[in-house]
Amino acid sequence: MWVIEVLAVLSLGLVLYRYPAARPAALISFAVLGVILAAVLVIQELQERHGDSDIPLDLISISEFSLHAGYRNSYTFSGRIHNGSDSRTVEGVTLTVRLYDCPTKSLGEGCVIIGEDSAILHVSVPPGQSRALHGEVAYYNLPEVNGQRVWDYEIAAVRALK
Repeated sequence: MWVIEVLAVLSLGLVLYRYPAARPAALISFAVLGVILAAVLVIQELQERHGDSDIPLDLISISEFSLHAGYRNSYTFSGRIHNGSDSRTVEGVTLTVRLYDCPTKSLGEGCVIIGEDSAILHVSVPPGQSRALHGEVAYYNLPEVNGQRVWDYEIAAVRALK
């Protein structure tokens, strides 16, 4: 990768030397190349920092989860998240919250999903610790509920530091 960058810089240097009228365009090209190079370096740094930082989802637990109707189509939720990892800090989670139309007040046979939304939550939880969790989901075009409104959630993804 760096070989291509060196060749591009040398080519632009040659253009600057041989064609003075092209200097403004070449300088803009240098600036763009510099921004791209900086972006690549930042991405590489982030990949090294986060690396293979997946925490198994079964090490992350949520308790005291509650969902409350908010403004219009939104619902706010709160709870407590626990990081069961020994060595990695949770930096965020993605929760998927589903709304069901069920014949009874419990999730089971005959329940139909009528709404689903995911929330990306930025929460830092060191290994072995718990933190408060707050977020919001929104459901649009919900049909009339024929039975009971029931909801559940699942942890869809976890972001963590090494």
